[in-house]
Order: sequence, then structure tokens, then C-alpha cells
Amino acid sequence: MARMIPPELKAKTSPAERDIFEAIRDSKLAKDWTVFHAKEISKPKHKRDEEIDFIVLIPGRGIVLIEAKGATKFDFDERGMRLTGVPDPEKNPWKQVLTAEKNLRFELESIELEQDETPIGRLVWMPKIDNDPSKLSNNHPGRGFMDYEIAFMNGLDNPYQTILAALEGSIKDGKRRKTYKGNPDYFTPEVIKAITNHFVADYHVSRTVADKHKERERELKKVSARQNSLLDMLRDNSIVYFSGSAGSGKSKILAKLATDTRTLGHNVLVTCHNIMMANWMREQLQHLESVKVIAFDELLLEIAGLKGHRKTNEGSWYGTELPTVALKTLTENPSIQKYSAILVDEFQDVAINDLKLQILSKLRGKSKALESRIYLAGDDNQQIMNGSLPVDSIEVARKVFGPLTHIQLKNNIRQTPALSAAIYKLLDRKSPFQTHEINEDLNDDLEVIHVTKENQSKQLAKVLDRLNKDYPLPDIRVLHFDNATSVLAQVFNNAGNLSSVHDRWLAKNCKETTMNPAGEIKWRSIRKFKGLDEDAIVITDISKESAAWVEKTLKRTLEDALYVGMTRARFKLVLLVQDGLYEPTHDTDGNKSARS
Repeated sequence: MARMIPPELKAKTSPAERDIFEAIRDSKLAKDWTVFHAKEISKPKHKRDEEIDFIVLIPGRGIVLIEAKGATKFDFDERGMRLTGVPDPEKNPWKQVLTAEKNLRFELESIELEQDETPIGRLVWMPKIDNDPSKLSNNHPGRGFMDYEIAFMNGLDNPYQTILAALEGSIKDGKRRKTYKGNPDYFTPEVIKAITNHFVADYHVSRTVADKHKERERELKKVSARQNSLLDMLRDNSIVYFSGSAGSGKSKILAKLATDTRTLGHNVLVTCHNIMMANWMREQLQHLESVKVIAFDELLLEIAGLKGHRKTNEGSWYGTELPTVALKTLTENPSIQKYSAILVDEFQDVAINDLKLQILSKLRGKSKALESRIYLAGDDNQQIMNGSLPVDSIEVARKVFGPLTHIQLKNNIRQTPALSAAIYKLLDRKSPFQTHEINEDLNDDLEVIHVTKENQSKQLAKVLDRLNKDYPLPDIRVLHFDNATSVLAQVFNNAGNLSSVHDRWLAKNCKETTMNPAGEIKWRSIRKFKGLDEDAIVITDISKESAAWVEKTLKRTLEDALYVGMTRARFKLVLLVQDGLYEPTHDTDGNKSARS
């Protein structure tokens, strides 16, 4: 069989071209031929491409150019040439193949082949008409084509001979001219390979995981840049509270304000309850002098002059003992460092503790006669840290710092619109956003997958491996409710005795500080990851057991905790749900559920 390029016909191929294509393809005699179908070749005078139906490359012989015509009638008389059954009945097909020959010779010359030595034959083929070309011999004079340059339906019976006849006739007539240089021996397989390489690109490229990552990064940078306009409105406001739902950009605004206040000459303190959030802030601001970024409890240790946390009751130590020691130290030592600009992220976590509020107030100072600045950010819907009763953090801020400007952020800059809508729909809550900044083309699904306690680690491994086809492993974060009982905690507790291939995959790819520090998929509790975000989030251990733990320990509902966890996701969110708490939308392989 001949090598057909492309190997398959396009859906809109004309019947005439289809007949010729299949006849050549199925010819056993044409097995060493290379045939281009519907090939565009350059038209040098007009600097554009023009299509020829077939270019047939025959080793040791030459090239035949074929124009296929699905005409049902061919008239050639005193009125000229006319084809019936074609879009342009008066268009001369022999002029088309002659033009194609000129264009092709130009192409051969451009790749430094001896175009004059390449024999080229021309053929107009009308496979819908049953006729014999020899019947045209009596009309030979002046008709503009030779008998061997036309073929009809019977040519399909032996396409090998039909096409060779066109080439041999052209060579025979050419030799009658002294200037003819055509040489069949020149047309070697090497020459055919050079022509094929010129016409056929061998270049394959597709989107990779890295490409998708870069596209998402570029979008997030554009969204962040659009936030800068908000800063110009704040320069005359010394005390500002930013409230907004998860994803409204509160933390990013504070990071920019830290840079802005530092530029004005302020001595700046940036703090928050969450250590991971403080680390993120530190990464953004570490290049700035006179900007201190520290987690609130670490700040208290520093003020109190203590080297580490005490191993006492966690709630009592962080909530009462440590703040009491720090407040006493501040009161007795008024010379301790003060800050003319204090920025507190996740303020709702500080607002529940009166001792910590007093400490913040005492840390407020002046620098170079600059008016002190207080910038706070919070979301009361995310008060899940200490199991305390919720407070109105804005009212708390007014009592501690005085009159303030309250800016409510209603623009979603974290999540794709569809993912955000799916989150609030699942939680049965009204979306707080008026606009969305992330390009909707980056939308990805929210998946609810049913698992059991027994098969959850297997399903988690399959989900993470699948997500890695679209997200680099470091861009995937696994969240859970309670460190002690989470599925990954169980995997690493048995890391030396894992029989399941899926558990071994998790132990290899997930990061654990001591047992696998090289793992690329980080996993944390929802509380510790609060305030941060990641491209893809998987939340495990969603069960009645976790719901009971949340109610007992955090004094909140399962939906309150899920709200915090789910809104960490930028583009993709997967929930592994037990006990049928939510209707499934997908299976582990990512296929949509029949019930979704």
C-alpha cells in the first residue's frame, strides 16, 4: 500500500477525491509511493498557498500532480471547455495542475533540489464519468492537454498504470525539447525523503502539567496586580478593618500595606494567630527592613523572654498563662519595642481573647512623628480555632482601637467562579461575592467522592495520582480535621509495616516531617492551613465521627469547618465523604456520578 499523507480522509472530502484516494491506497503495485492529499503548496507570485488534490511521489520516476473533478459531464467544443456538476464549471483544471507544477518547482528549488531534473507529470481525473481518453485523439490540436493528462472512471481499475502513464507521457514529450533536463534516475528515495520532510512537520507539542501550572500562576499575578488600586483609597485612613469571605484577598492586601507603610517610614509589626499564615507573610515581606513578621503566640514568647512553649494544657497555656506573662512583662517594661504600624491577619482569632487584645494595644506606638496605623483583616465565619463562643470582631476592634474604617471585600480573587458557586451550593449558603476575578476558562470541578473508613487511603492515593496529571504534586494539599485520627496519620503511624501498594504510594509522596520530609504533597489540619490557599485541595475524613469531633472540640458545625477547608482551593476541590453525608458527584477516577 502507498504511504498516504494524511493517512485518513477528512470528513468533507469530495466523492471524486475519495474514489481516487482509496484506489491509490489499495493498489498493491503502488506500495513504495508517497502520496500527499489536499496539499497546499506555496504560490510565490501571490505569496499565498494553493491546494492541489494529490501529489504522487514515485521513486526512480518522478512526480504526478492530480486534480480530481467530480464532473458528471465534460464538454469541449467551439464554446470552450465546460464541466457539469462542479462548483466552477468554466474553470480550466489543466491550468490548475500547470500552476501547481510551477509552484511545486519553486518549492523544490527552495530546499535546494534540482527542480529541472525532477520529472513532473500532470493529470486531471474525472472518476464519475466512464470514458476512454483515446477517444479524444481526433481533437488533439490546440486543446491544451494531452491524452495521458486526463483519466476517467476506468482509470480507477488500475490507478498504478493510470498515474504512470501521465508521468511517462510527460517525459516522452519533454525529451522532444532540447532544453528538457528531466531525469527519472535523479528521483531517488533520498530525494523523496527530503521533499516529504519539507512538507510534513514532525513536531509534537501539548500542554504539560508545568504549562497548566504556569497559566494558573500568570492568572493569579494579574488578579493580584488589579488589587493595587484599592491601596490608594486607604492612605488617609489610619485604622482600617477589612472583612470579607475566604478568597476575597484580605491577606494579600495586608502584605501590600506592610510594604506601603514601611515605605512611609513606619516601624511595622505583621502578626496572625496561624503559624503557617505567618510563614507565608514572612516569605512575602522578608526583604523589607523594619518589618517584623511573627505568629502571635511566638510574639508572646518573645515578649515574655521565654525560649519555648510549656507542655501544659494547650488551651490554658495559649489562652491564659502565656498571654498573662507577656502582658505583665509589657506593663513592667514600657521600653519594650513598640510599632507605629500594626497589621493583624485573621483578627477574629485574636478578638476572642481579652489578654491578647490588651497586648496589641500596648504594642501600639509612634515612629518619627507618624500617626500610628492599625490594619486588621478578618472573617467571623472562620472562628474555628479555640472552641470559644463567636464574637463580632469588628465591634471588638472598635472598642480596643477606637473609630475605624470598615471595608467589606466582596470580590473573589482566589477561586474560579464555578468552583466558588459549587462550594456555596454544597454548603447551602448564599455566595457573598458580587464579582469574580479569576478567568472562568480555568474552572475545574468540585468532586464529592464516597469512600469508607476502610478504603479511604486507597481512594485517596488514586485521587492524588489522578490529580497529578493536571497539577504538580506540590500544588496539591490534603486537609483533615484532627491530626490524630486522619487517614494520613494512620498511614504514617504504620509506615514501617505497609502491605497496600496505595498506602506505600501515600507514604512515598506525602510529606511527613520526620518519616518522609522529601514528600511533595503536604497535609495539614484545616485549622493550621486557615488563611492560606492552594491550587488543588483534597479534604479527607468527612464523616459523622469528624462532625462529632468538630462540635465537641471546636464548638462549631461540620459545615463551619468545611467552609474554612473548602475555600482554601483555588481551582480544584475533592471531598472524600463517608457515611453518605453528601451526595456523590464523581467516582474515584473522576467520572461524573449518575446521581450528580
